[in-house]
Amino acid sequence: MTGAEQLALWCEQSIVQARAGDREAADGLLNTFAQLAEDEHAFDAVGGVPKALLLYIATGIADWRKRGYKDAEHWFHVNRPPHAPHSLDPSRTVPAMRAYMLLRARRAKVGVALAGAAKHAGMTEGQVEALLARRDEVLRAAALAAISKRLRKRVEHANKRKSPG
Repeated sequence: MTGAEQLALWCEQSIVQARAGDREAADGLLNTFAQLAEDEHAFDAVGGVPKALLLYIATGIADWRKRGYKDAEHWFHVNRPPHAPHSLDPSRTVPAMRAYMLLRARRAKVGVALAGAAKHAGMTEGQVEALLARRDEVLRAAALAAISKRLRKRVEHANKRKSPG
């Protein structure tokens, strides 16, 4: 993968994370773009500023401008909503989803399943609830893949009846 492709992929992933409430990802995007202020050739080695980054910045500016230049942190996704996960790191989100699904398959009430998943993944219950509200099918598939084949059908069936969020 070339440097341009790596940067473009990083930008695309960071934009998804920023829009999901990851303040660090949003700040990283702004910091990356701000390199142009110090060196107009900062992106020459990778073929220029990635299109996804330009669109992210342009969208933030357009939204900010439409609202009279108020609350820039909101339009650039720098203000992390309460209970938003600090990171969409799969090492925390997949175990949280897996634990929640297993607990619900064992007929645990939603509150008990949220508490168990939060404790297991080192997150708050609000963060797990926000994670479940996203209804991320990739995350759900990753969590199911981490469940033994012997239990997978039962977990899938139980979680169709009792959808999170």
